[in-house]
Amino acid sequence: DAVLHRVYWVRVFNYLSQKMQNDLLYMTVLEPLSGGRPIIDDEGGAMVAAMAATTGDTAIVDAFSIQGLWRENPRGSEVVYDYFKGLKGDAESGATFFALEGVDISEVIEVDSGTNDDRYAYPFRMTLPLPEENRVRFTK
Repeated sequence: DAVLHRVYWVRVFNYLSQKMQNDLLYMTVLEPLSGGRPIIDDEGGAMVAAMAATTGDTAIVDAFSIQGLWRENPRGSEVVYDYFKGLKGDAESGATFFALEGVDISEVIEVDSGTNDDRYAYPFRMTLPLPEENRVRFTK
């Protein structure tokens, strides 16, 4: 089980990095979610109290929250949407890590449009749900 979990996390990182087509996006946080809530507290690294309601100290990772920055460029925040469309394209062809078929982009992405031109990079956040076969148990 431990080997499977190590391989799982490598697969997640590799898949997400391979979908990045350029250096205009930076992933700063990759956070596993269970039931739409973070599994790990930011501060102490302890299991979230809500997870204690499940069996023991185990939670099922059913989505990932990705936070990052997109760098100033001629196309602006469209690079974030392009990244999502690449992930969704895989989902619609049946070869994916995430369950994005039928998901509306506005439901899962928040992007600072960067219209002020006052910074070098602007934040974005997206939530990527996992299909049943790619969900994994997270144990404290």
